[in-house]
Amino acid sequence: RFPKLFEDELTLDNLTCQQLVALCELLGLQAIGTNNFLCFQLTMRLRSIKANNELIAEEGVDSLNIKELLSTCRTRGMWALGVPENHVRSLLKRWLDLHLHQEIPISLLLLS
Repeated sequence: RFPKLFEDELTLDNLTCQQLVALCELLGLQAIGTNNFLCFQLTMRLRSIKANNELIAEEGVDSLNIKELLSTCRTRGMWALGVPENHVRSLLKRWLDLHLHQEIPISLLLLS
């Protein structure tokens, strides 16, 4: 019930520089610049992930080939290499459910 009170921008604005750098590194973004620049990069990536989540939810996780599945998980900071494909699909389905149906902000999912 409490995570729904947070918004991605609000969460990012309250992170320390080290936390912002860690999130950028997790998402494969350049982790150099001011806090405002790091927040901007992260906000753009979170918007991209949100749009991608909606597309995947429409088409279904099972429609992704293995390359797309691994890329999608990597984009969300999820460990997928060496994990059985069916487990990775299950994790991604859970991620989508948490974000789209239970309305957990992406920033909190990444931080968890």
